[in-house]
Amino acid sequence: MPIRFVPFEKISKHYKLMLAFDALVLWKASGQMPTKGTIIHGLQHTILGLRLDTLIHEVQLLVGKLRALLSESIPPDPVLIKHCSECEFETYCRKRVAEKDDLSLLDSLSVTERAKLNAKGIFTVTQLAYTFRPRRRPKRLASRKEKYHHALKALAIRDHKIHIVGKPELAIKGTPVYLDVEGMPDRDFYYLIGLRIPAGPLQYSFWADDVSDEEGIWRSLLSVLERIDNPVLIHYGAYETTFLKRLARRYSDSNSRILLHRHTHYPRDESLGDHLFADLFSNIFQSPQRSRAIPWVPVVAPGCVGAPVPRLATTMGGKRGIPPSSRY
Repeated sequence: MPIRFVPFEKISKHYKLMLAFDALVLWKASGQMPTKGTIIHGLQHTILGLRLDTLIHEVQLLVGKLRALLSESIPPDPVLIKHCSECEFETYCRKRVAEKDDLSLLDSLSVTERAKLNAKGIFTVTQLAYTFRPRRRPKRLASRKEKYHHALKALAIRDHKIHIVGKPELAIKGTPVYLDVEGMPDRDFYYLIGLRIPAGPLQYSFWADDVSDEEGIWRSLLSVLERIDNPVLIHYGAYETTFLKRLARRYSDSNSRILLHRHTHYPRDESLGDHLFADLFSNIFQSPQRSRAIPWVPVVAPGCVGAPVPRLATTMGGKRGIPPSSRY
């Protein structure tokens, strides 16, 4: 019976397929197909038993596709996906995609939308950029949310410019408080809450060494907000919104509910994202350490190997004990 060890608390389909692949290898080597397997995962070494019949069949189909790809004399053209940031070949693939000017450079485009554009004969960012036509917004639609323009994003990349649609406004009526939260999604655990209040200025960092400290940093956050006159929370996106709702339920009391009802939230990407179109591709991936003279600290662990760094810090038990290789 195959056994696989996984460091994460939540087991995705990916790890189940990996276990099924182990079973397929054992089947080919021994002549007997394992029908059951075990995944031992998480800090508590939780045991998860799985039936493998259906999964092995799915793995066989995937292996067949891989064999067909390997039998080709020419490698397939790379396409950028969300997983690329965790892959050690990201730089190579991104360079190939940039040379090809492929539509996958636009991370806002879904696979379905890309396929529709391909059906219309649009395969490159440059081609898509030529389809943008500025139009006057009707007065009856003035109050509605601005539609996201993929063609304008392509135009920004092509011309290396920043385009702004309409007049984006961020009317803050109160005391702005900038919020940033870090956590481990697979454990539903938040280990860092950062606050910055320009009026002062004041800055706070609340750390949790383990799950038992999470309520303490939540109470610290509420204590700071309680002392601010009409606080307005400004944060990057949905992650902080989910954090506020989840911890308000997890550590529910009247104080939490009253404070959160008083607060106004401004997710920055939702407020400006549909108005601002920038060539972030060039800004991020073309040697920013040289153009901005920033001292660059090399990370020893590339790709997905470096992802569990916060977990290492937690299991090591040191307060803010991040290993040296993860400094940035």
